[in-house]
Parts: sequence; structure tokens; C-alpha cells
Amino acid sequence: QGSTNSACDLGTDCTDCGGPENAYTRLNNPLPPAVPSPPAPPPLPPSPPPSRAPPPVPYPPKPPPLPPLLPLSPGEVFVSGNAALQLAVRENTTDIYLQPGANVRLSQSLVLDGVDVTIRSSGSITGATIDGTDALDSLFILKDKATLWLEGLVLANCQAEADGGAVRMDDSDVSLRDVRIQDCYAGNSGGAIYAARGSLRLESVKITRCSTETGIEGENAQGLGGAIRIVKVPEVELSEVNITGCSAVKGGALHIDGGTDSETTLNRVRLADSTATEEGGLVYISSGRLTLENGTLLESGTASQGSSIAFSGAPEVSYRLRLPPGYWIPHSICEIYRQLPASCAGDVCRGLFDKCKTETDAQNDECKRFPVAFVQPCNWEATPALLGVSLYQVPTSALDVDLPYACAPGILGSSHPDDQKSAFCAGLCPAGQRCPEAATTEPRPCTEGNFCPAGTSVPWPCPEGSYSAATNLTKEDECTQCPVGSTCPAGSTVPDPCNDGTTTYGHGSTACDVCDEDFFLVLGEAQASTKACKSCPAPP
Repeated sequence: QGSTNSACDLGTDCTDCGGPENAYTRLNNPLPPAVPSPPAPPPLPPSPPPSRAPPPVPYPPKPPPLPPLLPLSPGEVFVSGNAALQLAVRENTTDIYLQPGANVRLSQSLVLDGVDVTIRSSGSITGATIDGTDALDSLFILKDKATLWLEGLVLANCQAEADGGAVRMDDSDVSLRDVRIQDCYAGNSGGAIYAARGSLRLESVKITRCSTETGIEGENAQGLGGAIRIVKVPEVELSEVNITGCSAVKGGALHIDGGTDSETTLNRVRLADSTATEEGGLVYISSGRLTLENGTLLESGTASQGSSIAFSGAPEVSYRLRLPPGYWIPHSICEIYRQLPASCAGDVCRGLFDKCKTETDAQNDECKRFPVAFVQPCNWEATPALLGVSLYQVPTSALDVDLPYACAPGILGSSHPDDQKSAFCAGLCPAGQRCPEAATTEPRPCTEGNFCPAGTSVPWPCPEGSYSAATNLTKEDECTQCPVGSTCPAGSTVPDPCNDGTTTYGHGSTACDVCDEDFFLVLGEAQASTKACKSCPAPP
């Protein structure tokens, strides 16, 4: 490409010639003068030590698990709130399951007009609550042969201007199972339930703190049935029901006007701690039959008249055994009183006569030979099933004591029917034991320092001058005499040694003494012998 610099001849190292550039290029394009390098920048300041990472944010705690949801039955609809429940009832949904633990606050009453509805949840402890704070009337209103079944629910804070704070039914059927009703009110009657005609069945139901108007007294009194009012319902069954803390003008717990042919049965029911400002602290009944049975207990009622039961009209109240353990009632076998003809002398006739005591003429035509007496011990004609049953016919006068009667302190109670016929119950509390409370069925040991003869409710202390560290003593002689040198106040469990310089002169002492004149006592020998005080030696 033209001539070259002699310094870059062929074969010459051309490093100094600018590499691949030829001499022509170097000569015609001289390199610019070298630019001095800029000064090095100052060193960066040292980096701060790395900061610690913030602690990890803990995960929020897990919410508590929801109550278990029971399997739905075929055709059952799951409901969780007021609007859904109102809609389900309006659309005549027959089977409804409420979410466990839900609090369904009703905005208005649930009205059942000639329809059948079942509502259930998981139980009266974990199940749903139907709250009537905003409903302004009964939670449920039934009419025209409607049917309502409630199970596993709580009904609370219900209020009605007239009747039935929780349930008001007319010519309908209501059944409640495993339900708790609390803090309900009705201005007229039936603080929790008002039942007129139809049928009412309660099983494993607890009703507490329900009431009707208690401020009105006299002939215009309303306030009937603090918990339940029954009006001409042919059949009412309460089983394992507990009603406490309710109040009314009449019938603090129950007010029954059942009608002539009605039958109300209380089976294993407890009515307690309820009040009526006028009559019937627990029950007021004006018509129909009331049967208490199988351990039913009426206790701690309060009223101006009839703290337990008040009567008007011609009702019938009876108690069928068994009783609660530790209680008694005067009872006899319900049988037919018949007249024995003079011609009935043989064993065969006598045997038939005895048989006809528990068989009606309709059941055995041969019994017509023995005319029925005018006075009868029980109403077997209305209820033939009573024949052969041990029962007590409650007199129709105000009852102010608990029913049945508790075996007294010092008396041993029992659950056997043979031990529930009289106030003697199962007999005196056994010797060496004590029965401190009414209705005691398990006697307790006689305590140390005491003895307990038969029939003891409060132990007898070992007398002064004796003691006992043993239990179950039966008589005073079993207490041990106090030793010399000690005293034993009444009821002692161990002797109390005398102080130095004092002693006792024999067994069974109650006080320590100093020695008589001309006697002395060696310290530490107060209990050494029965002659602890020694004569002073004669002067020399």
C-alpha cells in the first residue's frame, strides 16, 4: 500500500509502529499528547455493620374450631341466621338444622299456621340459640293444628305482651327435647310456654328465670304460670324437666286448668325455688288430673298460700312411687274397694274376691259378684292403670311443705319402696355413724372426740375428763379416761398435759392443781405416778 517507514521494514517488529497501522498512517496522523490520568477518588467510608433482621412476625393464633356439624338427615335444610330461618318457616320447610353455636336473633315471631316444622341443633350446651330480644312477641306462635318439634336448642330473652314468652300454641302439638329456656317473660300467662288444647311433651328440658306479671293481685290478677300455663290440654307429659327460679301471681312454675278429662304427668321432674305472690309457689291447679311419679320433687316454693301446691275447684293430684332416694310419703296400693257377700265363704270365692281388688268388672265379668263400694281410695275408674300401683292421693288443700317428705336428720333414707312408706324411712342412723342432713342416704363416720348412738344427727362429745382419738364410737363408755397429769375438756381428741408445777390427783380430771400445803412437786414428774405430790420432809 505505498512506501513504508524504514523502521518498519518487512520482517521488523512493528510494535512501536502502532500495531497494524502502517507508516503512512502514523506520519500523517500523529498521536495526540498523552492525557494524564485523573487522581484516584478518595476511599469510600466504611460500610456500617449490617443491622439485625427484625424478628419474624408470628402467625396469628388459629381460631377455635367450629362446633361439630352433625350429619343432616335426608330432606333437612341447613340454616345459620335470622333471615334464613324466617324464610325457611315461611316456605313451610319441614326439617331445619341450625348451625351449632349460632345466635339467631329473631326480628319477629315464627308463625306456624297448620304446618309441621322440626328445628334442631347440636344440643342445649353447644347448640344454637334463638334469641327473642328483638322479636317483641312469642318466639313461636302455633295455631290450627300446627306441629312443632324443637331439639338441642336454647330459647332465650323471649317476651310476649300476652301469653307464652317462648311458645304460644292453640289447638296444636308441641314437643321439646334437650332444650333450655331462660329469661323469658309473658305479660299475662305462661312465661315460657302457653299451651291451649292440642298436646305438650317436654323431655330433658330446663326452664330458668321465667316469669309473668307479678305486680297485679286480687280478682283481676293475671300472671298465671311463671314457666308454663296449661289450658284444656288433654295430654301433657313432662319427663326429666327442671324448672327453677320462676315467678307469677298464681303458679310460680306451673298453672294447670286442664279440663275434666285432662292428664298432666310429671316424670322425674324437679320444681324448685319459684314464687307466687298469691297462691301456688310451685303449682296451681284448678281442674284435671296431675300425676307425680318416679322421683319427681317439689321443693323450696314460696307463696302466701300453698307454697308447694294450691288448689281450686275439684282437681285430682296423686303421687306414684318410686320416690327420690331419702324421701317418704304415706302410700298404699290402689285397689277397688268391694263388698264381700256373706255367701262368699270358701277359699275359691275368697281368692276371686282378692283378685277383683285389682280388676274391673269390664276386665273380669266374674267380679260383678262383688259390688263396688261407694268410697274408693283412688280414681281407678278414670285411670284403670293405677290399679295395683303404690300411690299417695294428695289432699286437695293448700300444701305448704315440700313433696315428697325428706327423711329427717338422724334417720337413714333409702331408694327402696319398702323404706319410703313412713317417716321412719330405713330406720335410725346406725350406731357409730351420723346422718347430719335431711334425706341422708349415706351415713358418715362419727368423728374423733365424739360418740354416736343410733339415730345421731349431731355427734355427742366425749364428756369432760375423757377423750378419744378413734372414730365410730357408739357410746359414752368407749371414750378413754384422761390420765393423771393431764386434763381433757369435753370433745377432746388427745389429753392436754399439765404445766410444770401442777398436776392432777387422779384419772378423769378437768383441771390441773398445785400441791396441797406440806406437799411439793418435782419438776418433770407431774405425770410420773398417781402420787406426784410428795410430802415435805419433817424439819430436823
